[in-house]
Amino acid sequence: MVDRRLNSHAKARRRKGEGVRVLAYVGLMWLAALLAACQTADLGDVAITAVPLLNAPTRTAVTPPPPMIQSSPLPQSAVVSDTAAVTMLAEAESDVSLLADETDGIVLGYSVEGRPLTAYRHGAGPLPLLLVGETGAAGEELMALHEWLTAEPEQLPPDVTLWLLPNWNPDGAYAASPFNSHGVYLHANAGQAPNPCATSVASEMSGPFPFSEPESRALRPLAERMWLVLFWQTGGIERTAAASGCATHLPSQALAQRLGNGHGYELFPPGGAAGNWGAYLAQGDTAVAGARFGDDCPFDCQRALVLDLAAAVAEPFAQEAAQLGGNLTWVGTANSGQWRFAPQPFIHPLAVARDGENVYLLDSGQVWALPLDNPAEKRPLLQPGDLLENVVVQEPLDFTLLNGDLLVLDRVGDVYRCAGGVSGGGGCEMERYDRPIGATSSHFYVAISGSGDGRYLLETSYAYVLRYGAGEPDRARPLPDILHADVSGLSERLYVLSRGERQGGTLTLFTEQGRDNVFRPNAPLARPRQVQATETAVYVLDQGGYRLLALQPDNGRVQAVIRLRERERISAYWADGDGRLLLATANNLYFYGEPERQAVVNGPDFAGTPPHTETLLYELTGLIKPITGSPLTQRPLHLPGAPRHYRLGIHEGLDFYWGTGTAVYAIADGTIIRADYDYVDADEWQMGAWREESRRLTYTSPAAHDGFRGRQVWIAHENGTISRYVHLSGIGGGLMVGTAVSQGQYIGAVGN
Repeated sequence: MVDRRLNSHAKARRRKGEGVRVLAYVGLMWLAALLAACQTADLGDVAITAVPLLNAPTRTAVTPPPPMIQSSPLPQSAVVSDTAAVTMLAEAESDVSLLADETDGIVLGYSVEGRPLTAYRHGAGPLPLLLVGETGAAGEELMALHEWLTAEPEQLPPDVTLWLLPNWNPDGAYAASPFNSHGVYLHANAGQAPNPCATSVASEMSGPFPFSEPESRALRPLAERMWLVLFWQTGGIERTAAASGCATHLPSQALAQRLGNGHGYELFPPGGAAGNWGAYLAQGDTAVAGARFGDDCPFDCQRALVLDLAAAVAEPFAQEAAQLGGNLTWVGTANSGQWRFAPQPFIHPLAVARDGENVYLLDSGQVWALPLDNPAEKRPLLQPGDLLENVVVQEPLDFTLLNGDLLVLDRVGDVYRCAGGVSGGGGCEMERYDRPIGATSSHFYVAISGSGDGRYLLETSYAYVLRYGAGEPDRARPLPDILHADVSGLSERLYVLSRGERQGGTLTLFTEQGRDNVFRPNAPLARPRQVQATETAVYVLDQGGYRLLALQPDNGRVQAVIRLRERERISAYWADGDGRLLLATANNLYFYGEPERQAVVNGPDFAGTPPHTETLLYELTGLIKPITGSPLTQRPLHLPGAPRHYRLGIHEGLDFYWGTGTAVYAIADGTIIRADYDYVDADEWQMGAWREESRRLTYTSPAAHDGFRGRQVWIAHENGTISRYVHLSGIGGGLMVGTAVSQGQYIGAVGN
């Protein structure tokens, strides 16, 4: 039994009232946004328990749950996209020679009036740099630089790739116009993630929604792959420059300082409105600055600037490491082994680890074992639908290596133990069953760690770390009431990684005496994702996966800043006390310090095509919220992927809490493909039957899941999206199958 002090904490976090849910899950080329209305109740004190294994449910027949990754019911041709840049870059990454020195340029997309946005690439090194001309006048100067580099390609360092987008705004009404044909200031049309140094809020000149303009959608996939971006303007009397991403993003500050100290630019303070492109890219750890070239900087001056930037693409990141008191470590082919997976197999690796025999990888809900001596002999170790001691595995979420065994956390709360040395015949068994049916069961474990004989589960709904182990009672350590992302245990020490409202982060050390106030990392964290403690360093992955920090275990001071030279996003990593690192990206595994490990491996056989590829995600723009004035929830229990213990299933939606009868609106234009006018409320007998079936199966069947959703309306949208509006008390008049609806049109009302 968990310490009952948590009960009052849990009760304080609950709220009475009614609500509406939006379910959002992704298939091959479609998104389902499910709106649900549910009435909550005061659940009183909550006793969080782990059901003993001997009480695990039994059944005689197994029907595995449907795969989490499913093909779209819509034809792929239904998807309308501005994805030329995505496709082009994917090809370039698989064969860098395809785009080297393309003198004719590559069309990234088209402007509002149909003019091409053409980019030019020079060189084929691992360090990418992009110059963006924001106006037609800047375009003329960048084209002159393109012609010079075409004639003298040897001017570029061999480890650099220089991209030029001479004219980002070909529809500008005059040469220096920053506005496109829709009257949108393109530089303010980026994602409106929180910008703590914003001097103003988004306005009409920012566009109706982030990336609403085709020019922005064309630039986005290219710019996000750069280590350094300079937005280039021209005109005016004097040269000026400004860093992007606030003063907390040290590489952007270093880039601006280089312009000021080395080239005589007057430096403006960082800032900008919400939606600012520079702030958006800096949150992805790109060094970004804007520069205006005055009349005193002709072609020779501009050429000198380009050569200086090309020679020092990595310099802003070296300065960042030095300022933090550590060293910059680039991970690449010179100092690391590389397993290259083809063709682009991974969706989003959540965990990776290794022992003396295997590499273990978790992705798409599947745990794979890849022998170190022959990764081609990979095999699935654990995946949805597997049957362990009369319990069906639903979706592995995290794992950790402990005492030679692999401990795997299921999204619904169970823990499985897979014996080490899998090649020797070790299998998996249930270690902890924790998916009880009950209205008061709402815990959500998101990470697992271990040290010695103890296992640690991070609970993010009620904010605590649960310790359990053989022969000892469960113990819980309450945490501050904020969003927690990961935990790592080491010799009675707990390092807890948390995220703030503005995507900042904190790393806190807890001991038996409580919080250790001596441990205070000196590096500001942004978008943190993972922590792992070893005897020699505590590693933190932040900046959305582009930066790995090695910190002193006792005080949190930076030892090293580690980056992938190829500008890949690190999705998961593993480290040990000897300094060995294993880094997983969407396409590769890097073995730092072991350059002899080289292999090309066919990708694991995941079910279907990755549902959240950039090609799909870039299309999900322009949607409105289904309830006027309603904020998007930040609580993990309200988001897709949270457990639903009352039916032994997994939540697929996004919860909103509003009163019964509140109006619900269409999130985008589309056509009705389902409308439950004749719906009859399920009685208590039917609800009980569904719950009993879930208990017997150990998961929610598709039929029961559809029943729990109540009255529904489904809308198919032109870009392949499907939105589902469920748990409704009523449906708007005239909404029949085949009816066309407009964005913002009344669909129905919140129900129970």
